[in-house]
Amino acid sequence: MVTGIRSAALQEIQGSLRPTGMKKWFWILFAVFLPVAEVGVFVVVSRAIGLWMTLAIVGVSATCGVCILIRSALRIEREGDELKERYGKMEDAPTSQMLVVGTEWMYSIIAVLCLLSPGFLSDLFGLLLSLPGVKKSIGKASLLKAQVEAGQHGMGVDEYYRKKRLEGR
Repeated sequence: MVTGIRSAALQEIQGSLRPTGMKKWFWILFAVFLPVAEVGVFVVVSRAIGLWMTLAIVGVSATCGVCILIRSALRIEREGDELKERYGKMEDAPTSQMLVVGTEWMYSIIAVLCLLSPGFLSDLFGLLLSLPGVKKSIGKASLLKAQVEAGQHGMGVDEYYRKKRLEGR
């Protein structure tokens, strides 16, 4: 039952990430102009410091991405073990805690993908997302959004997502 509640909460996060309306156009323009900007920055940097130094920087950022992935995976595993110790099973953990941990993990993956992709702008974005404070803030913002939505219906987060799951939404 609780797994279903958490599943509904994670579906809500995924739903908020789906492009709709104005968001859709932003992401289309972003997908078109980011590669152009990345190539432009790459050319400017390689002219300033040389091609081999530029390629070395790109390689170092990819290596950092792999290190961040490993560190994040170990941290998430440790947090999962702590939740198991505290609640007995992961299914018994509160949805709100799972929402924050899940959001942090999702943004860790996005940070790693940005660091693994060649380009300075995506590396900058990946480094920003890899900062623990930034991920915590995003996780808390997701929880706040869930609490506001649940509060509009006069319920707590766990109760609201349980009801949504039973309704099949």
